[in-house]
Amino acid sequence: MNVQLVTSKRCSCFGDALRELHARGLVKGHFVLMGAGTITNANLKPILEEQINMCKDRAIMTVIYKRIPGNQPTGDKIMIATDANSNRLVFYHKFKPDQKNRRFNLPPEKFKNRNIMVHHDLIDPQIAICHSSVLQLFAKNVNFKTIDDFVRQHLTYGEINVKELPKQQYARKVTNWESYHMISDDVMNRWVSNDGICNLDQHFAFLQNKVYNKNKNDQHERDVKLNAQANVYIHDGSSVSNG
Repeated sequence: MNVQLVTSKRCSCFGDALRELHARGLVKGHFVLMGAGTITNANLKPILEEQINMCKDRAIMTVIYKRIPGNQPTGDKIMIATDANSNRLVFYHKFKPDQKNRRFNLPPEKFKNRNIMVHHDLIDPQIAICHSSVLQLFAKNVNFKTIDDFVRQHLTYGEINVKELPKQQYARKVTNWESYHMISDDVMNRWVSNDGICNLDQHFAFLQNKVYNKNKNDQHERDVKLNAQANVYIHDGSSVSNG
């Protein structure tokens, strides 16, 4: 993988950086747009391939969200509505961190002749799969300072798709001290790692101070039947097979 570092003194926001990339002509095809504070282990390849295929249907961007438990604090709450048939984004609202009033208006025309799903249990890790035309649209509108500005403007044209990450994939974004603390805990507890000890096909005991010990009393879940009342044990060196 080749990494090219681009620097510019003229960029003061996220939108300026994209306009700079467009001016230099560095991006020719589809690309992954990700915030500086995003932490993820997501496999984006299938989503990228899906977005490339959906470009034939006017889709210029796929925004990626992650479902979380309803009672879990995030520090970055959003409310979205999607077309249940096409998975197109039709409404997007991000709550400000200091916003105490949780009331807002849902435009009635968004629900006309549509099967709409409203979500309030997702977080926005600031990951999007984009067509190259996204850079052109940022270049044409200097008022786009963030990816949220772009999404709010273009969802009215039915050009934004939504994708939810699977449960086993992690994605979050550092936006404030609260989210930084939560993500740090997730990293320390190995919820973020794809290749750590948590993904081995073995059983371990998680002890204090992040110490892992191999569990001698493994709990077998497939093709094993033991009669506890008959005092049946499987000792070291034993082999269990079908038949």
